[in-house]
Amino acid sequence: MSRPNYPRLQQLIASAKSQLPLGVVYPLSQPALETVHELLSHQLCVPTLLGPAQRITQMAQEAGLDLTHIRLIDAPDDPVAAAKIAVQMVKQGEFAALMKGSQHTEDLMGPIVGRDGLRTERRTSHLFLFELRLVFQNSWTTEFF
Repeated sequence: MSRPNYPRLQQLIASAKSQLPLGVVYPLSQPALETVHELLSHQLCVPTLLGPAQRITQMAQEAGLDLTHIRLIDAPDDPVAAAKIAVQMVKQGEFAALMKGSQHTEDLMGPIVGRDGLRTERRTSHLFLFELRLVFQNSWTTEFF
């Protein structure tokens, strides 16, 4: 099945090329790792993976994804602990933005909006993006005699 073509989306992607450092927190799923590769292929950021390195590496190998040129920071196998480390790295200027990996949203947003997080006088927001793929399959037939 071919991917649909979205010209306006492609224009937006082409205009968004950057070298901003992105912290990808707890990317322990194939979709999260595939997204990192998509970001790299479009040169949208410079991602750093933050989480249990051995599990991330194993998952990438199983999915056939190469992590050779991606920085990987070993963090505890705990999504909240990884998020807290990521928040500190944002405060130190190592990341310009954070991306949720495979943890629950509250496991990432809690440390971000907490008292020791990234709270400011401005509104904190997040972006949720998904791609809907419709697959139609003829699961029934009608026969006329």
